[in-house]
Amino acid sequence: MDVYKISQQFLVGLLAIAFLFSCNNTKNDQKTLRLGEELIIPVSNQFDVDQGRFTYYHGDKKGEEYLIYYNKNNNVVSEVSLSQQSEHKLFSLATSGEYNVGDAMIVQKLTTDSFLVNSPLTYNMSWVDRNGHPVKHIAFLEGSSNNQTSTIWFGERSPFVKVNNRIYVGAAPDKDLSSISFYKNSNTLFEWAVETDSFRYFMPFPKRVQEDLWGINCSMPTICLSLDQKKLLLNYPMMKSLISYDLKTKTSREISILNGANYEVEPRGSKYRQNNIYVYDMTTPYLYTSLIRDPYRKVYYRIVEHGLDAELVKETRYKYWLYKDISVLVYNESFEQIGSRRLASGRYACRKFFVGEKGLYVQLFHPDNQNLSEDELKFQCFELK
Repeated sequence: MDVYKISQQFLVGLLAIAFLFSCNNTKNDQKTLRLGEELIIPVSNQFDVDQGRFTYYHGDKKGEEYLIYYNKNNNVVSEVSLSQQSEHKLFSLATSGEYNVGDAMIVQKLTTDSFLVNSPLTYNMSWVDRNGHPVKHIAFLEGSSNNQTSTIWFGERSPFVKVNNRIYVGAAPDKDLSSISFYKNSNTLFEWAVETDSFRYFMPFPKRVQEDLWGINCSMPTICLSLDQKKLLLNYPMMKSLISYDLKTKTSREISILNGANYEVEPRGSKYRQNNIYVYDMTTPYLYTSLIRDPYRKVYYRIVEHGLDAELVKETRYKYWLYKDISVLVYNESFEQIGSRRLASGRYACRKFFVGEKGLYVQLFHPDNQNLSEDELKFQCFELK
């Protein structure tokens, strides 16, 4: 046997060993989301377990975990301690007069003594002090580029991202949803330069959305900071891939998901979208509704909502999301899918969750679950093993 053939066989053998090693490593890196503890927090009548909204923040020391909880029914903002399983009122928000913050929807802690209040339906955002009084205030309709009006949204599914003195939020176009021209001319990321009180819209819709997937009501991207804290990651509900925006170079690129589940959103005809946009959103087989950063375990969780039958959509109407199954996909730092778990509807509020020291927490609330109490705020923890 000549040297050339021996070298070929040796090389083939090395490649085979490398492939097996790679497969074993991938298998060993697989993770499982296992049921952990239930977190139960007694709450006062200041709370509305159904309508209330919360955001998570971590204190300076280990174990200092809190939720900022806003009850829209009475405009009360409370702080919930996860370790002490207790809550206390922080302040009330004014909806008229000198300290008016508009029609508030969500409150998130900004600094030790300040909070960011989002009022998307009245197109404004307020930076408030510990008394709930506005320190800074911006109106989205003033000075918007390209005549764009947008609903700026952050909340349980997508907290705002603060980098130095800039705040970033996903922006949802709120007009001409059935017009392809709007998707080709609008931007989907909002940046507020706090020091100068200036803001801008940027990041147009990805080409695939413009060409194929426009007209979906859930078009707003949810965003999170990358684990290396150098990029913004944009999750568009209709796209399996992600968009990465580099905060230093101001450039963007598309990120493909490795070994990911085959949840692809299939486009439908424009006539169907224009006439049935609400049903289209709810019955679409898959929507990637959130991307959540887990700095404790150095992974990302991506939430996929599974579609509903059209008849069930008609019955549930605006509470449709409570009847959707969801899948939680786990990505490592290289955006390789390393685990997943499907959660059935009927037990979880599938759009209300946060990441804490112990794992991913999903709120236990559903109108059909008779065992839940209005005097308790309840979460199921999923631990990554």
